[in-house]
Amino acid sequence: MKKFFWEIHRYVGLILAPIFAIILITGFILAIGDMKSPDYAKTAWGENASQIANIVENLQEQGVEVSSVYQDANNSQLVWVAAGKGSQLKAYSTSNGSFVKTGGMDSKIYNTAKGLHKQLLLGKAGKLIMEIASWAMLGLIFIGLIFMVRPQFRNSLISWHNGLGVYLLPVCLVLPVTAVMMSNHWYFMGNSGDKVSMQKEKPQNMPIVQILNNLNNQGKLANVVSVARGKMGTTIQMNVSGSLKNFSMQKDGSLKESSVPKTNWVRALHLGEWAGKSSKPVNLIVGSVLFFFLLSGVYTYIKRTLKNVAAKRIKVTSNDNVLVLYASQTGNAEKLALKTAQKLNEKGVNTQAMSMLSVQADSLKQQKIALFLCSTAGDGEIPENGKALEETLHGVNLDSLQYAFFALGDSEFKNFCGGGKKLDATLKSCGANEIMPIKCADGSPNNAWQEWFADVCQYLGVKADVKEDNALQDDLSLKATLIAKNRLDNPETTKREAWELLFRLPENTKYQGGDLLMITPPDSQTPRSYSVGSSSDNSNLLRLTVGMNVFTNDKGEKQLGKCSSYLINELKIGDEIDAILRYTDFHIEENDKPVIMIAAGVGIAPMVGFLSDLQKHPRPAWLFFGNSNRIGGYHYQNQWEKALNDGVLTHVNVAFTEEKKGYYVQDEFLVNGEEIYRWINNDNALIYACGRTNTVGTGITDALVKIFMKYGTMSQEQAIDVVNKLKADNRIRMDLFG
Repeated sequence: MKKFFWEIHRYVGLILAPIFAIILITGFILAIGDMKSPDYAKTAWGENASQIANIVENLQEQGVEVSSVYQDANNSQLVWVAAGKGSQLKAYSTSNGSFVKTGGMDSKIYNTAKGLHKQLLLGKAGKLIMEIASWAMLGLIFIGLIFMVRPQFRNSLISWHNGLGVYLLPVCLVLPVTAVMMSNHWYFMGNSGDKVSMQKEKPQNMPIVQILNNLNNQGKLANVVSVARGKMGTTIQMNVSGSLKNFSMQKDGSLKESSVPKTNWVRALHLGEWAGKSSKPVNLIVGSVLFFFLLSGVYTYIKRTLKNVAAKRIKVTSNDNVLVLYASQTGNAEKLALKTAQKLNEKGVNTQAMSMLSVQADSLKQQKIALFLCSTAGDGEIPENGKALEETLHGVNLDSLQYAFFALGDSEFKNFCGGGKKLDATLKSCGANEIMPIKCADGSPNNAWQEWFADVCQYLGVKADVKEDNALQDDLSLKATLIAKNRLDNPETTKREAWELLFRLPENTKYQGGDLLMITPPDSQTPRSYSVGSSSDNSNLLRLTVGMNVFTNDKGEKQLGKCSSYLINELKIGDEIDAILRYTDFHIEENDKPVIMIAAGVGIAPMVGFLSDLQKHPRPAWLFFGNSNRIGGYHYQNQWEKALNDGVLTHVNVAFTEEKKGYYVQDEFLVNGEEIYRWINNDNALIYACGRTNTVGTGITDALVKIFMKYGTMSQEQAIDVVNKLKADNRIRMDLFG
C-alpha cells in the first residue's frame, strides 16, 4: 500500500507539474502586485467626500467606468481610482481633481496573471482544471505524511525535499486548503467564526457615480470609507458610529447591510492579508517552499530516469562488484542470496553476499550495484537482521546506487511482503535507482526467484540459465508421523492454547534444537515453520511446540491460523504428513562459551531442544522465560527445574504478567543487566532469543542497548552499534515470528 501511494505521489506530481508551476508562478506575481499596491485608508472620507464624488463624476463624463474608489492611507488629499480590468490604478488630487500618478503593478500583467491563476484563461474549463489541481496538491501533501520519518538533512536534494516536508507540513497546507475552499465558496468569516457557504448571486452593479449621488442625497456620503466592485456586487464600506460595516445598494437606492461579515479569513489567508500588508511576504515564502518541492521532486525524478537509462546501456565486466544483501527470517532469503552470488560469480560477475547486519548505510553510497533479498517478519516488518540497516538509511544519499529487490512473503497475511516493500520504499526515498520493479514471491519462492534472477542477469549482460535450478535444495523433504499430542496450557488460567506435538521421522534423520520443520496446511500453498525442540542424538521423535494463532480479520471477526488450527484441531495421532526439514544456525555451538537464552510463550520451543547439547558441552547457561500466567503458562517447567538441579542450567529467571502487571521477560532481563553485561563483555557469552518480533525481538534489543549504555558507559548510538555488531558476528541470534 505504501508503494502504491508513493507511485501516486510521484506520477500525479509529475503529470500536474506544469499546472502547479503556473499556479505558483502566477501566485508570486499576484502577491508582488498586491505588495506594490497603495495602502488604503480605513477612515471615512469626511470633508473630502464631495471632491471625491466630483472626481468620479468627471471620469464618468470622460467615458471612464470607475470600478473602485479608495482614499490613500498616507495622504488624505489623494484618492485611488480603478477603472475596469485593463487600466492601472490612478491617483487624483482631492483639492483640484487633477491626475497625480499611477500605482501598483501594470494592470495588464496583473490581470493576465490573475486569469491564469484562477482559470488558465480558459473560462469554466480552466477553472475546473485549477480546482482539480488544488485538490491534487492538497492530496500530495497529505500522502507525504505516509513517508514522514525523522528528517536528516544531508548533501542531497531529496533529503531536503523530505526533511522540509516534515517540518513545514502545516504551513504548506495553508495555500492549497484555502484554494480549495475559495473555489467551492466555503468561507469562515467574521469575528464569530461562523461557517458561511457563499454561492454566486447575480451582482448588483449600479454605476459607482450613481451610488455616490444616492449617498449624497441621503446625507451619508461623508461616512463612506471605500466603494469597490467585486464578484458579489459592489460593496460600500462605511463608518457607522465608529464601526466599519459593509453595505450594498438596492435598485431603489436604499442600503442593505451585507450578510457577509467584513473579514473573509479564508481569502485573507490565501492572499496573505491576515495581518494586513505586512503578512504578504509570508505567503511568498510559503509559495517558494512549495515551488522548491515541485522543482526538487521533478529534478530528482529526471535525474534518476537519466541515470537508469545510462545504466542500462552499461554491461557489467568481471571488475565490477555486485553486492547481494539479505535479511532472512526462516533462511529462505539467505539461501537465495547465497545462490544468487554463487551463480553470478560462476558467470564472471564479481559478487559478494552478506547479511544486511554486516553492512553500514554509508558504505552503500560507494556501491554501484546491489541486490536485496528480504523476508517479512511479524506484521509486515523487516526481519531483525535487516532492521538496523533500514533505520540508518534515512537521509543517506544513494543517488549512485542501482539496485534490484526480491521480497519474500505470504499473501494469506495482511501485509504481504511488507518487510521487503518497507525497505524498498526507504531505498527509493534515499534516491537509489531501481533496475526493475520489486519482485514479490508468494509462498515457495524458488520459481519467482528464477524469474527475478533471469531479469538481473539480462540487466548485467550475462546468461541466466537457472530454469532447472533449485536454490533451496538443501531443505530435506520427508514424511512425519504424529505420535503424541499434549496440551501444555491450562484452559482455566491461560488465554492461548499451547501444545506439544511429537513426530516420528524416518530413521537416521539428523536434526538439532533450533532447526525448523516446515508444514503446509491443507488448501494452502505456503508452508509454516516451527522451531524444533529436540535432538536426533536422543531419539527420532521430533518435538514441536505449537501455539494457537488467533487473530482478527478485516471484518473484525476472530479467526484461527490455518496451520496452528490444523495441527491442534485436525491432525490425529497416527496421521502422516509431508514436511520439510530446514537446517539453521540457531544451535548451541560445541564450545565452552556461556549461553543466555530468552523466550516468551511458545518461543520456548527451541530452548528445550538445547538441553541435550548443553549436557554434552557443559558451560554457564542462563534461561529467561516470560508468559502471562505461571499456572499453565510455565511450559516445560519440570525440564527446567531438573536441568537447574543437575547443573545443566546456571540460572532460571521467569516473569509472569499476571503476577506483576506490565512486567515482561525483557524487564527481568534488564534487572539482571550488570551480570549479563559481564557475561557478554568478559566471557563472550552467546545470546539466543525466540518469540514475537514486536515483543521479544524489540524488547530484548532495547534492553541490551540500555545495559551497554549503563554498564559500558556508552552513548545510545555507541550501544546500538555494539548490539548490531554482536548480531552481525552471530553472538546474538534471534528466531522471531509474527
